[in-house]
Amino acid sequence: MGERWSLLIVRELLGGPKRYTELRSELGDVSPTLLASRLAELEADGLVEQQVLPPPAGRTVYVLTDDGRTLVPILRDLTRWGMHRIAEPDVARPPRPLMVARAALFAYLEPARLGGADRTYEFRIDQQPFTIEIRDGHSQLQDGSPSAPADLVVTISAADLIRLRRGSLTVRQATKTGGMEYRAADRARVDAFALEHSP
Repeated sequence: MGERWSLLIVRELLGGPKRYTELRSELGDVSPTLLASRLAELEADGLVEQQVLPPPAGRTVYVLTDDGRTLVPILRDLTRWGMHRIAEPDVARPPRPLMVARAALFAYLEPARLGGADRTYEFRIDQQPFTIEIRDGHSQLQDGSPSAPADLVVTISAADLIRLRRGSLTVRQATKTGGMEYRAADRARVDAFALEHSP
């Protein structure tokens, strides 16, 4: 995992199956040759595998294996360590919603804190939807809206979500300024996410 791009590929696959072109787009600077090489190495090590999506998609995608998903706690710990060391969001270069969903939401998920029951949550970060599913005590982050109505829907900016995690903003301040929205009846569920600064 110490090879350049390997851990970042695993990070990209946390949100579910990805095509080769999607990985290239998300990773940005990686060359096609190097990406293909790293994917082949991760497959050989049993951390990533290729699957063919059922019709009508019928496309080949890369997914994490069960062994690959054992890296999730490691990625979460690294992310939480780094969250309190990054700078305040730059207005000129706003953070990407997907990166923030992984860093400020998924890395901090504790299914037991969320009630222990199976739940579906939708976070609209800069209007881009992400779904968090809790099933049998395990959590998964997916791009896009859930297929059924979510138990909780929160609308927030990527910058404010980072500020909440860093401790420079509170949920009350974010809702007062209009940067964060949710149904008033869901306040307890919002609190359960512990979105405000935590070590």
